[in-house]
Amino acid sequence: MSDKKDYRKETLDIIARSNPEAMNAAAPGIRIGTANLGPGILGAVDRRMNKTILVNEQLADPAVSTGIKHTIPHEFEHILQNAASGRYGKSYDMTVVDQYKKLGGNTDKLVDQLAKSAGSTKLRSHLESVIGTPVASYFGRMIRPGDYSLQEQFAELSAIEAVSRKDLTKDPVVRKEFFGDDQALIDTYKATTGYRTTRMDARDLPPMTATASPAAPVSKSVLDIISSGIRKALQ
Repeated sequence: MSDKKDYRKETLDIIARSNPEAMNAAAPGIRIGTANLGPGILGAVDRRMNKTILVNEQLADPAVSTGIKHTIPHEFEHILQNAASGRYGKSYDMTVVDQYKKLGGNTDKLVDQLAKSAGSTKLRSHLESVIGTPVASYFGRMIRPGDYSLQEQFAELSAIEAVSRKDLTKDPVVRKEFFGDDQALIDTYKATTGYRTTRMDARDLPPMTATASPAAPVSKSVLDIISSGIRKALQ
């Protein structure tokens, strides 16, 4: 008989503390469950049910999580990305690219900056100092130089903002290392991540509408929902 501790109960406690009620307000019908995902996979969105987050049943084990504390906010961001993809009838990546081009952005410049941020050890170190825990390998630890993932990098940065409750678009290191000081990219990110994609910020605008920075303040009732849930309004 193995003496290895079973962390399934502690993992369920992590899920309960993630405030699924707030997530359900933004993505009605969302489910969060546990599964034996095997080593190295902390969480995933079920490909068969795009509103279902599967969390490694041993996530609470430090040996499994490697200290990462924002798995559920990261996977929730993918739920919102899926919703945006369905709304616009195209991949999330292409939705972001379209928004970026509307603001005068250049696709080649976007690809170059994503690759740079994916390889930035300075960005990784800074984000870990912001959140106080390790971050995923999408920054500074990509397997092959030049690799990048728009979906994963946006989801990871948004999750770090949610947990730290900081608007990292105003952070000088993040602005330079992640965004390349490109205001069009900053405004695109702000329009296509977090609760803003659902237009829960109470402004009479279509979802995923880029707005001038800084954005107008949101209503107190919406701030209450967001600050007690996965993401605080970062306007």
